[in-house]
Amino acid sequence: MKITKILIFIYLSCSWLAHADTYVWEDYDDFSGSSLDTNKWNYITFNGGNQPYISNGKMLLESDGKNLNATPQNEPKWDAFVEDVKQWGDPEVFAYPSTDGIYGLEASLTIPQGIENGTFVDLSFFEVKAVAQEFEMKGLGIGFKYENDTFKISIDTEGVEVNFEPIDASIGRTYKFSITHNNLTYSLFVDDQKVAQVNIDNFEPNLISLSAYNEEEKSFSIEVEEVRVLRKKTTTSLDGSVLMLSSTDDVSETLAFENGTFTSTFTDPEEGTMVTANQTYILDQNSDNSFKITLSDGDTYEFDASTNTGTLIDYEDGVADDSGSWNFNFSRHDWEDYDDFSGGSLDPNKWDIAKWDGGNFPVLEGGMLKFTGQPNSSSSVNVATNAMLVAAPGATVGDSTSLSPHSNLEFIESQDLNGIELTFSMPSNVPNEMGFGLYAVDYGAMLQDVGQESSIRFSLDLWAENGKAFLEYDAINASSGVEEEIYKSISFNTTYIASFIRNDSQISFYMNGELVGEFPYSEVGEYFIVRAMNEINQPFTTYLENVRVLRRSKEEEDPEPLTVVSDPNGQVVVVWEDDEDGWIGATIKYENGMQKASIGITDQLGNNLEVNHPYIIDENGMVKVTEDTAFQYYQVTAVENGVITTADDSSFPLSDTSKFFTTRAAAEDFYYSKVNPKDWMWFDHYPWVYSNEEQDWLYFYPSGSKLLYWSNKGKAWRQFN
Repeated sequence: MKITKILIFIYLSCSWLAHADTYVWEDYDDFSGSSLDTNKWNYITFNGGNQPYISNGKMLLESDGKNLNATPQNEPKWDAFVEDVKQWGDPEVFAYPSTDGIYGLEASLTIPQGIENGTFVDLSFFEVKAVAQEFEMKGLGIGFKYENDTFKISIDTEGVEVNFEPIDASIGRTYKFSITHNNLTYSLFVDDQKVAQVNIDNFEPNLISLSAYNEEEKSFSIEVEEVRVLRKKTTTSLDGSVLMLSSTDDVSETLAFENGTFTSTFTDPEEGTMVTANQTYILDQNSDNSFKITLSDGDTYEFDASTNTGTLIDYEDGVADDSGSWNFNFSRHDWEDYDDFSGGSLDPNKWDIAKWDGGNFPVLEGGMLKFTGQPNSSSSVNVATNAMLVAAPGATVGDSTSLSPHSNLEFIESQDLNGIELTFSMPSNVPNEMGFGLYAVDYGAMLQDVGQESSIRFSLDLWAENGKAFLEYDAINASSGVEEEIYKSISFNTTYIASFIRNDSQISFYMNGELVGEFPYSEVGEYFIVRAMNEINQPFTTYLENVRVLRRSKEEEDPEPLTVVSDPNGQVVVVWEDDEDGWIGATIKYENGMQKASIGITDQLGNNLEVNHPYIIDENGMVKVTEDTAFQYYQVTAVENGVITTADDSSFPLSDTSKFFTTRAAAEDFYYSKVNPKDWMWFDHYPWVYSNEEQDWLYFYPSGSKLLYWSNKGKAWRQFN
């Protein structure tokens, strides 16, 4: 790492250079009106086919049987086509959407009991055109055929070859059919399962329809429900989102969506990491909490946001491949514009600023943030009046033996971010040994070892050195403890987008949409700083253009706390118990008839359990836990705003008090409200307090389930109890 650097994480929005189209399903008609909506539908009928109509929330395609004297009904453009095909004598009806730009059609179809032999139904894409004095049809459709008293799902084609064996079906049952295409590849689905795929060259369908006919010239009745159409969209509701998938067998995947495409980063513990960029997909928003994406090869990801779970189904030639399918948990995070520096002043709710050794405070200029520095002959440190670099009173931060003008910017909301994206460049006129980038700083480590690089967790820097420019990534691999360095050559005066995404166990670095590297990682409450500096005490000027941040989606926030009264089975709760030593914390889970617990506040239980006892809900509605030497009883005494208060003890009357919370944040808030402040005084943004009782300045730092504090007088870390 470069001397005096701090550290950064940056994730780039995937495929930022690409511009592609996503295909999105839209509800078209649920037939809830009293008559057919002629703004949505046109139709063709002849030889006794009836005009489509609405009944009980369905569109009916019907015929009373052959009638060669019936007047055809159709738009004039189909006159020659109807005249050509009506010669076969079959009563027929087509219903087709009166809209353009359709890349897929979906409908639920039912043939009621009593259907006549010879009935055929199709959801189809056909190209109909005149050749000489005749009409030619090319295309394919999927639907029902009923002949020789046998009912099947079949594919009908003209001028196209598809390998497909008819599927047995049941009369009276509703089936969902759909066909999608991306200009070349046509995929056919039955009940959301892909059954066939074919590439069709030189094909421009102009008759996309639902049709029914009877080859034996008899009557038929077909019910159509819930029609949807697939359209091309340049932006979707998933753009700017990152979905992080994980499974019980340590397989994980990150899906980053931008500009209508997504990049997949798939990690298998045995096979390593595989990155696939610029993938197109079909988005299917089933409900507010449920959506699905379908890839061009037919693979599907289904997501249920109400449980944050989903399933990947891998298809091979229309057949699900169990070896490539897996269930997963997921979390959704969304990129949001944080600051484009277009305002009149820097937002104090977002930023702190600092300078030292001749650096200047960052300032707004021309819709960008300007960082500057001048040579400094003094060895003193000049830090801004903010909490950017915290040191004990009288101490200094930085390396005073190496004069390096610094101009710094810190994110106020560092603890709420799962990713950061910077848009910036390196000017060609900067001096040698110029650095400009993002750093992740562990203030706790800094206070233990002031000024050393142990406080730097990772960094991403633009550097100018010996007439060349490069982007340098530095990170300490959490598994090996070895520093990893990655260099990417860049050009002066060229804008680059750099970003990072982190989850519970991994951090990923990106440059212009491409994955640069991934490392095992666990956060420690680090802070993020944008820093511009020169290592050899030379003047500099550089600019930050735009910042985006990644947060957990508001739609994917943790569910409302559940009231655990009758049976808390399976619910993870945090219990704060009032005993002789005051309020302490434990994480408890009731699962499969067992009360499992460990001391301390954690997001989930680990392997080291202090408690693993059977429990039941007894006849009085109390939680009764079988401990080693006695029973422990919990009686709910109040439920308010998602907080459960209990009276508990091993004997009656129950004299102790516990509070159960279904979220860690709520438990922590309650705990800190109970902590004795010991007459401390808090100052501005600093996590420093002065204790009259201790006659000492103290710096507090949460670490896992512990609360640590640094004594300025004693120069040591202690655990707060």
